[in-house]
Amino acid sequence: MANPVFWRLRVKGILLGGIVAVPLLMVGGCGGAPDGFVARGLSGHHYLQGSRHKLQGDIDAAADAWERAAAAGHVKAQYQLAHLHGSDLLGPRDQEAALAVARPAAAAGYAPAAHYVGMSLLYGWGGVDRDPAAAEPYLREAMAADVARARADLGTLLLRRAQDRAGEPAGLTAAAEGWALLEAAADDGEPLAQLRLGEALLDDSHGRRDPTRAAALLTEALDGGILAAALPLARLKLAPGQGRPVDRAGAEALLDRVEREAPPHVLVDLGLALLDEDTEAPLPGGVLRARQVLERAAEAGRTRAHTALGKLLAEGRPGVLPPNPAAAVAHLRAAAEDGNGEATRYMGLLLRDQGRAAEALDWFTKAAAQGHAQAAVEAARLLIARGDAASVARAIALLRAEAEKHVPAAIELARLARDGVPGVMAADQARARQWLRHAVAHGSGPAAAQAATDLGRLLVRGQGGAADPLAARTLWARAAADGQTWAALELGRLYERGAAPVMAPDPARARHWYRIAAAGDLAQAHTALGRLAVAQGQGVESVRRAFGHFSRAAALGHAWALYEAGKVAETGGAGLAGDPGTALAWYQQAAARGVDAAHGAMASLYERGLGVARDPVRALALYRVGAEAGNAWAAYKVGRALAEGRGTPADPVAARAWLARARAEGVTQAATALDRLDAATAAEAGAGGSLRITIRPLEGGAP
Repeated sequence: MANPVFWRLRVKGILLGGIVAVPLLMVGGCGGAPDGFVARGLSGHHYLQGSRHKLQGDIDAAADAWERAAAAGHVKAQYQLAHLHGSDLLGPRDQEAALAVARPAAAAGYAPAAHYVGMSLLYGWGGVDRDPAAAEPYLREAMAADVARARADLGTLLLRRAQDRAGEPAGLTAAAEGWALLEAAADDGEPLAQLRLGEALLDDSHGRRDPTRAAALLTEALDGGILAAALPLARLKLAPGQGRPVDRAGAEALLDRVEREAPPHVLVDLGLALLDEDTEAPLPGGVLRARQVLERAAEAGRTRAHTALGKLLAEGRPGVLPPNPAAAVAHLRAAAEDGNGEATRYMGLLLRDQGRAAEALDWFTKAAAQGHAQAAVEAARLLIARGDAASVARAIALLRAEAEKHVPAAIELARLARDGVPGVMAADQARARQWLRHAVAHGSGPAAAQAATDLGRLLVRGQGGAADPLAARTLWARAAADGQTWAALELGRLYERGAAPVMAPDPARARHWYRIAAAGDLAQAHTALGRLAVAQGQGVESVRRAFGHFSRAAALGHAWALYEAGKVAETGGAGLAGDPGTALAWYQQAAARGVDAAHGAMASLYERGLGVARDPVRALALYRVGAEAGNAWAAYKVGRALAEGRGTPADPVAARAWLARARAEGVTQAATALDRLDAATAAEAGAGGSLRITIRPLEGGAP
């Protein structure tokens, strides 16, 4: 048998001691360009070298060989190198680097690489921004090439889109295709499809809830090696229904199996599931078990585990786990150093909440550079709060870099344009409309609903363009259907007041929308329902309902409801007489909570002697408190008292200052009082005598 190393071959008659000498001309003839035959052969050689090194456990050598092959365009080497960068085998996970080498292989038509890119963008692997729209063509390419699990991933993408676009034609189309893909893949025994389909059948938002079939699919997925299926399966065993008894022992066994056998990334999922206390069937073990599981995953280098632990230890859990700021910061720093934008952003949030805005800004800016769009929004808010031109310009640049794809950034730009920055940037409500329309058109879920709510307000008020209450009504109805309680409140207000000439007031529909907003515990909706109960009801029961709403609103933080309750108590309603003494108690509560109008309302009671002894001096003192807090009507009343000398010696100069302030705030009575004061001053100057001011008696009643 010939020696495999020293072999004999005659090339153009040249033979040197058993070693072939190949003329350089021959090498050149084979093509020396990088895409030539020899280059392709060398890239294949490097790829095989890398594979051998990988089998031998020498990851660094494998990476070196695959890098040489990848540089020559070897698609399989690019794909393998992407997997290395996307793991922690080469050090900290670097998903951006993984995508950088996987994309060329995908572009060259290598379907596994296309699938890898699609999954990275769909699930946000390694902290990259989730981008389902960009993921879709990659997943479709992989599916067309029969990559096994591509159907399951594309089906997942489409069902998520269906949720985001619920009720829209695009949502219905996505739902139909998504279900079909998952059903077909599950029928073919694809474990991931069985997991995703099982999860979808447990999600009420899809309208196809079927726990029995979900349990069967999840069991198949678990048997197929998808340990993540144990988590929803355990929840099912803990939630009785449709004849299923609670099986706590079975759930415990599933969780124990996950802890024993699951890879670190599934341990992270388990830890997060254990921390989810809002679910119908919380998993046994709770916070303390979650901490143990997450610490194991963190020790294995999982960045998500560090992030979750950092948040958990920063906040703690009352009675179970005290906050541990030092440990929290250590975990968050570890995740941030691995490039996790969420951990970096959370560091900024901690510092911001401690009042350390400058340090928080540094972390938010770093997180934005790591691709965390919401961190850019947080950084912009801090910059805008500074109020100087350079900071505002920097904030706008941060927001514009994200606004095309990140709806909250577009909303922040819209609000900045709507309100302007005093002394730095004028308001531009037309531009605000543009950004909000973009957010509505390109967003989904709560962010799009918020944009629709804000846009509706501009349209109703005619800010930045023509008023269009009907378009606002449509926007608010869509946002309210998506759970935006502020949109429901705005619909209630629109129906309560109407919008002549296109909409007449409709109290019944106003009440309907107020009730929807109140069901979401929106305090202002309770206040509005209290007003309507008095205005439209009769008898004690109506008043009792009204005060129940006012009290609930105040408990939720809407102190103005206390003032509204005082007005009802003072003037009466629903066929009942007023009770000024009770009104005073409500006004005192409102004043203590910072409602500036409440001081004027109390002053009016003392001024007129309603429920209390008449006391002009105390009335003026209360009016002053309200005026100094910024209430324009109270400023008018102070000016009137000073002009007339009620509760204080007359002081025309001071009176004029207060009345001018009230007039500037839109109190029309103040303009009339100023005219009379000026006329009296002129008359006194002409007569050469002492000033005598004659003004009609003060109007009664609170504003």
